[in-house]
Amino acid sequence: MAFEELPTEIWLRVASFIPDDHLHNLAAVSQLFYWICTERTYRHLSLDDDRPLRLEARLTRLEKEPGTRQLVQSITFHPRAIRSACLRSGRNPKRVPGSGSPRNYISLFRTRMASFDTAEDLDLAERLSRSLATLPSTSELHVEWERPYTAEMPFCFALLKDFVYSLGPRLTTLSLSTSLEVMAFLAEGIHELPSIQTLRLILGPKMDDPHLLTEDGPPQRSLARFLNTLSPTLRSLSVTCTTHYSLSTLFKSLEFFPHLRSLRLQLPFDQYHLSDPAGINTFLRTHSAIEHLSFTQTHCCSRKPTPVQASPWTDPDTWLNIALSNVKFSNLHTLEVGLNTAGGAPRVLPAISRMGTLVTGVVSLKIAGVIASVGELELVLRSFAKKGRSTPKSVTLEVLVLSRPVMDLLATLFPRLENLDLISVARADGES
Repeated sequence: MAFEELPTEIWLRVASFIPDDHLHNLAAVSQLFYWICTERTYRHLSLDDDRPLRLEARLTRLEKEPGTRQLVQSITFHPRAIRSACLRSGRNPKRVPGSGSPRNYISLFRTRMASFDTAEDLDLAERLSRSLATLPSTSELHVEWERPYTAEMPFCFALLKDFVYSLGPRLTTLSLSTSLEVMAFLAEGIHELPSIQTLRLILGPKMDDPHLLTEDGPPQRSLARFLNTLSPTLRSLSVTCTTHYSLSTLFKSLEFFPHLRSLRLQLPFDQYHLSDPAGINTFLRTHSAIEHLSFTQTHCCSRKPTPVQASPWTDPDTWLNIALSNVKFSNLHTLEVGLNTAGGAPRVLPAISRMGTLVTGVVSLKIAGVIASVGELELVLRSFAKKGRSTPKSVTLEVLVLSRPVMDLLATLFPRLENLDLISVARADGES
């Protein structure tokens, strides 16, 4: 069989393993591979290369090839990489738009940058904004800005707000991976996102002191106001936090999302990081109709909290009882519970061992993380098997060693189990 006769999907899969720097070699083989490399690069466009020539080459293709523009469905934007490319381009035209300039996203970008002593190539940044504004099929924007620092703020904020301004009406998925302060600042400048259905927030380390646990009330209220504006369309919400934030104000300020069907929470669920359990309790109770829930209680504190970080709750069980009081998910189809893999605490944290008490029936249960012992497995599953509860029909989990006690426990707790997807992970010494 000639290679041209193989399904295109196979070659797309092969191309996904080829580094970007070598794609041009594959593209030179034939017209078929040229198209495959274009599909591989532009359908999910990642702006993470800080080489000016590489960025300009991609912009040239977007400007000259309507078919390539049509391909772009999602953009992953790395502000630091784009700023680095604009710094390395060797040009710095510091011009301010005149009074006759049209008031659009390009002139707004120039206006924002006019008051800063910048070294970036603003022409290249403007060209990038223009190119992204012409993409007709882009519905997803992912922003990855780890550990932002003060010097890059003016340029990156101005450019990022222009991206959201031009893409906003078409976006259905928005993902932000950065610090809480940056998210709040961006939220203040984002107003027109009428079609957002999926929102993912990944809270990274703070800009100042990543080890200081503070409430940061104003940024959380700003972020909550932004989330509340999405309530008419939002169907999926994910909040991930593995760093040192106290998020009581955020959850206390959130309103009801009538169309929310999928919720993912990965955060430190304890009295230190949610000092007021009333907010998270209200949020969970008002969204009891969700169909897909993923919950992972993480552990971020490797040491005891300082007096400044002390919690008014001396008894963690009392706090947990209030946080989960009257929370019942009656419409769940799938439930994923995650083990603590960060270290510094037990792998099965208290909230995870109670998840079975929060559901009246779930079709599919998945455990994220490797079960290291039968005791861990029992801690996770015991609450689902209590009398009067409907046990899952399908269970997915990984175990360190597949043994008879594991199978006996599953048979005892879930006698009506119809499907078991079980993976045995090899030990470090090679045994399985």
